[in-house]
Parts: sequence; C-alpha cells; structure tokens
Amino acid sequence: MLRLVHLLGCGDLTAEQRQVAVSRVLAVLIDEFGSVGKAIEAHAVSKRLRDQFAPGDVPNDERAPVDRWEGAYDHAKGSALSTWSNDVVEGAQFKFAAAYRVWVRRAPLSGFAKDGTRRNILTGEYNVLHDEGRLLFFDADVRGGDIVVDLDDYPELGTFPAVLAHTQLEVIGRL
Repeated sequence: MLRLVHLLGCGDLTAEQRQVAVSRVLAVLIDEFGSVGKAIEAHAVSKRLRDQFAPGDVPNDERAPVDRWEGAYDHAKGSALSTWSNDVVEGAQFKFAAAYRVWVRRAPLSGFAKDGTRRNILTGEYNVLHDEGRLLFFDADVRGGDIVVDLDDYPELGTFPAVLAHTQLEVIGRL
C-alpha cells in the first residue's frame, strides 16, 4: 500500500491509532486544498521557498504560500492528534512521500486506478509521489483520479528517481 503520509514520533500509539491520525491529517488537507495532489503541491512550494531563503525568513512579498501551508498543516496536525494527550504526541510530525514532476515520454506505462482497473497513463507531465516501490500519478486517469504504478512491473524504473535514460519517464524536478 502506498503511504502518502508517515507519522513520525508518537511511539506509544498503536498502528491503528497512527492510521487514524494520518487519515485525519489527509482529510483536513483535502478540505483545505481540494485534493491530496494540491496539498502536496502546496507543501512542495512552501518547502522550496523555505529552502531558498534558508537560514533566514521568507520575504513578506513571497510568504503567502508558506503561511497558507503552515496554517493548514498546523490545523491538520492539531486535529489529527487532539484525541491523545500532549505527552503522547509531543514531538510528533507528519512526513509526506517524496514528490516529483515527471514527464511520461512514451507508452507503455500503466497502473491501477482507484476502482482497481488497470489504466494506461498518457504521455505528458504529471505530479508523482514515490514511496515503497510505487509511484502515484496524480490526475492521470482520463476518467478522473489517480493511478498507482507498481515499480516491480517496470524493472527499468526500479532506480527511480535516478538513472532513467532510455525509459518511459524523465524526472523534471522535485516538487
């Protein structure tokens, strides 16, 4: 199963409690940004701006995306962890799977849609999450929705995100 979000810390929570917390975080972020893909993009923009201006602060005229992400993340984190006491969740943080902008150069490339059907991914640019040997292509299903590609199905892509010459994919950059 592709894990979009990992809960770090909170060692006293059970696996089920951790999954509940991750689900709550995703629900709040989807509500704020409209989709998981848009939330991941907002996180990437905020991180890129923070990295660009590190170790200082992001200038006020470029700060809006950072403030929007941080506000949504703080709200999501608080909502996700509110069930448990502060001493259990102190130091907890949510980490997102690595996100990339990818060009699908050519077919064949396919994966599974939400309904379990195998779907082809058309050539073009996509935002992609990489985690646990899978790639999640946001909005790649022409019917609407995402497609998950198992890298075991494509041994030539097993080194993703590196060494993709002469394959179906090209990494344009990290989000």
